[in-house]
Amino acid sequence: MSNVVFGNYTPPEEEDDGIQEVVIGVFFDGTLNNERNTYLRKEYQKKKAKQPYDKEAADAYPVFNYDADSYENDFSNVARMYHFYDNKNQNSIYVEGIGTENGARTDSTKGYTTGTGDTGVPAKVSAGCKSVAEKIKSFATRKKTVNLFLDVFGFSRGAAAARHFIHEVTKSKEGKSPARGELGKLLEAYTIKINKFQIRFVGLYDTVSSYGLDFNNDVGDLGLDSIRNSSVKNVVQLAAGHEWRTNFSLTNIESAGERGKEFILPGAHADVGGCYENEVFKQNHSPSVIPGRVINDQNEYNRLAESKKQVFVDQGWYQKDQLKIGPHSNKYVNHIFLQGERYIDKRYSYIPLHFMCQMAKEKKSEFNTSSLEFKFQIPQKAGQNGVHLLSYVKSRLQKYIDETKNLSTLERSRISYKKYLDFENEKKLINYYVHWSATGKLGHSPRSDGKRKIING
Repeated sequence: MSNVVFGNYTPPEEEDDGIQEVVIGVFFDGTLNNERNTYLRKEYQKKKAKQPYDKEAADAYPVFNYDADSYENDFSNVARMYHFYDNKNQNSIYVEGIGTENGARTDSTKGYTTGTGDTGVPAKVSAGCKSVAEKIKSFATRKKTVNLFLDVFGFSRGAAAARHFIHEVTKSKEGKSPARGELGKLLEAYTIKINKFQIRFVGLYDTVSSYGLDFNNDVGDLGLDSIRNSSVKNVVQLAAGHEWRTNFSLTNIESAGERGKEFILPGAHADVGGCYENEVFKQNHSPSVIPGRVINDQNEYNRLAESKKQVFVDQGWYQKDQLKIGPHSNKYVNHIFLQGERYIDKRYSYIPLHFMCQMAKEKKSEFNTSSLEFKFQIPQKAGQNGVHLLSYVKSRLQKYIDETKNLSTLERSRISYKKYLDFENEKKLINYYVHWSATGKLGHSPRSDGKRKIING
């Protein structure tokens, strides 16, 4: 079962020809991202800390939950932007992330591991179609014909759901089945006709489908290339430049052609899409020793380990005192054991959030960007006279986007953000703000070559 949240709205004015214009933003959250569950947990924590809190939400928090990461995650960028889709003629719908249900004591293992079942990608798309149909029905009280304009957003598997939703609502009439797939069937039951249909803007944070049991390529199964449809006018994808997990292949937006703009930004998957909390992260690393060798004493092992440790330091992942060399208990060594610990600030994720809302707004998908950027602020100053690192990084990445967004897809693909962001400041960004997501835990193992697989979508 899926839970869907409706935003506040003002019913659209009827057009002169008796056809109503309806504008709806549909926001699909990512795997194990659930705005309601995060809110319940935060309000419960406020209650425990004796701070002002929402009693109803705090009391609804399932204290004895288990296997329920959807409560522990922060709000994703999709959940954050949903509340600022702000225009009296726009209406918003939020669909909670794959593998989650509002208020459940546990997340769905089937949902979050395979993207299938009652909380999987197709189920969330069905919920989205139903919610859009109900929203349209609430407008079409007198006239039964509408001009429908959609803005569609998603993160992670939610980005895959957004694309599958587009696949569904752009279906042609087939036999007795009406056009627009499941949405069309629902509107037909409500005796509502669509006169003009357009998907104005599609905003994707790092599409990762990982659907079913074979994660190699889900483009055909889910119709992820439906963004090629002529009704889709603008597509933007912000992709993660520091992601190389085996099960987190990126589906690009190749099929959108010149209507699509993809920008690879610094950060792991959820640094770009949001949902990390501020936290001290402890992590073990086991860089390989090739070829493996017999090491007779701890000093010899330490010399080899220091060289491996220096690689992490040189890349910015750790400062020297944040990475310790683990014990050597065995003469034959094919891996070095390193133990890392560092505090990671979540605020870098606000930068992709700002960029997405700005680019959507340029295409008439209205967001209250001033209020959003105030709530999710990028600090401007450091110390008495210095510029804060995040402010500097945002300015450099903004320049990267501004100078490449009007280039051809081919030209843009040849230009990296690294041309704009110097390596020394990128190293600082990595150390303070970027997560090493390839932890080696179940489902999070790294690719052997350390490079992300890209799937053409």
